Amino acid sequence: MADRLYTSSEADEILSSLRFETRLEKAVLARIAFAVSLVKDGKNVPESANFSGGELKRPTFLALMNYLFVAYWRMCMGKAILPRMRFFPIAR
Repeated sequence: MADRLYTSSEADEILSSLRFETRLEKAVLARIAFAVSLVKDGKNVPESANFSGGELKRPTFLALMNYLFVAYWRMCMGKAILPRMRFFPIAR
């Protein structure tokens, strides 16, 4: 199963700036951004092909909510997470 989440360089810069200002870890900030994008766009979050930024390990990003993400992925994308999937598109 894919275990890394890649961001764009722009998203990584934003996370770094917010980390500096708030002293929160990037994974915590990324969780907040992920939740906001779900509320704002629902399952219509645009895919991004820009993976030039940093990476987060999915278990670190999701913490105890990993099983919820897998269920959400199946519901919204209509397909299971397969071992051959190397990354997940994360829109900023």
